[in-house]
Amino acid sequence: MQILTLTTCTGCSACYSVCPKSAVTMRADSEGFLYPEIDGGKCVFSRLSLWKH
Repeated sequence: MQILTLTTCTGCSACYSVCPKSAVTMRADSEGFLYPEIDGGKCVFSRLSLWKH
């Protein structure tokens, strides 16, 4: 599941840090930059990861 486009994500991992269900993992792209990946099976849609940090 993707919430933001890669152009709007800074890779700060704030979404990873605040997720109450550990549904967000940080995955490296082909250049080694980390971006969030959301496990739809774990996500409870708390919307915490959508807040602007």
